[in-house]
Amino acid sequence: MTPVFELLPWDSGMLGFQVARLLPSHLSSHTLRQALATLKEAGVHLVYGCVDPTDLESCVAASEQNGKLVDEKTTYVLDLHTIKDMIGNETIDYYEAVEPDETLQILALESGKFSRFLKDERIGRLNFEKIYRQWIINSCHKTIADNILVVREKGKILGMATVGKKKNRGDIGLLAVLPSAQGKGVGTRLLHSVHAYFYKNNTPVIQVVTQKENIPACRLYEKCHFKIESIQHFYHFWLR
Repeated sequence: MTPVFELLPWDSGMLGFQVARLLPSHLSSHTLRQALATLKEAGVHLVYGCVDPTDLESCVAASEQNGKLVDEKTTYVLDLHTIKDMIGNETIDYYEAVEPDETLQILALESGKFSRFLKDERIGRLNFEKIYRQWIINSCHKTIADNILVVREKGKILGMATVGKKKNRGDIGLLAVLPSAQGKGVGTRLLHSVHAYFYKNNTPVIQVVTQKENIPACRLYEKCHFKIESIQHFYHFWLR
């Protein structure tokens, strides 16, 4: 049976060519080859696929079909009930305007420096920046996030996190600290603010997805009591 897939209008619009995603997590070489042939005939340029790294058949199939491993997608989860006594009250919203200022745009790009969109050279730096700038714009418009939390010093934003909900969980979308402020506890303050925000909003389980390669981010989440829930290998299949 050919794997089910879906076309991705937003990604296609941002990148300027047709993009699709494979929905099953298990892929045999035969069914993957059929799916990619069908999508190529339909004019699709790029296909995303995500598999469990312990599923050797799927990993071999992806390699045989020239899949480019662009991310070890790592999902961290925290149940706030386990740290209830450590949750503070500080949350600082970004509320100046419905458009991101220059600092938020810089932070959005900083948050994506290990992104698969930057790692895959065929997508290119310009498209990477276009995607992340639009991401922070949409977050300010509250179409893909409920709020943006920031850390300030002397009126200057040093770090930010976009927050929302996915499948009844609190979700951190983008999180970044200015390079000049890194290593000074800003990331920890941000996550403490995230804890307080979701606790106040009766959303005790929080998730965040990052790249295994992004060691500073992984260390930060683990320091702030997040635990790894899953790791998936994310592939790009270029058909044209």
